[in-house]
Amino acid sequence: MPTNHLAAIEINEFVYDRLNVLIKSSSLKKTLLHYCIFNTNQKQIRKGSFVGESIQMNLFHIPDGKYIFNLFDDQGIEISLPFVKQAEIHASTSFLREH
Repeated sequence: MPTNHLAAIEINEFVYDRLNVLIKSSSLKKTLLHYCIFNTNQKQIRKGSFVGESIQMNLFHIPDGKYIFNLFDDQGIEISLPFVKQAEIHASTSFLREH
């Protein structure tokens, strides 16, 4: 994969509930793109397709951990980017108390 394709998309490195994918390449914005998300054991977690300059995926249901986002088109362009899924931790979690 040529390295210039890595600059064609952007994802958030740390994911709480949603993975945001931004397509920066004008040619890729008009192309049917396919994606797969894999965990560190290379198990496919999610897959799909979209056309456009961005997509937002709800990943609330997947466990915390490290993942790989693979994006590819029908012409052979493939981009792989890592991200970390971690639940958001709030400072004030003790709103329920036993009396």
